[in-house]
Amino acid sequence: TPDVTGLQQAAVTALAALRDTDSLPEFERIARDPKIDQNVRYSAVEGVLALADAKTADRLLLDLIERKDDKLRGFALVRAGKRK
Repeated sequence: TPDVTGLQQAAVTALAALRDTDSLPEFERIARDPKIDQNVRYSAVEGVLALADAKTADRLLLDLIERKDDKLRGFALVRAGKRK
C-alpha cells in the first residue's frame, strides 16, 4: 500500500542519512529484490552508494545493470555513469 511504501522509503532514507552502516546488508537486499516497490529500492541503492566502499557499490550497480527486465536497470546505468 502507498502508506507502507512511503514509510519504508522514509526509513531507508533516514538510516542512510544517519550513516547507519549496520543497515548496508539490508539496503543491498532491498535494492536487489524486484518484488519491493521501486521507490523503496531507489532509496536503498542510494543508501548503498552513500555508505558502502566503492567495490560493494559498483558490484550492486553492475548487478542491477545486468538484469535486463529490472525496473532499476536504467537508474543503475545513470548512477554508474555519475560515479568517479
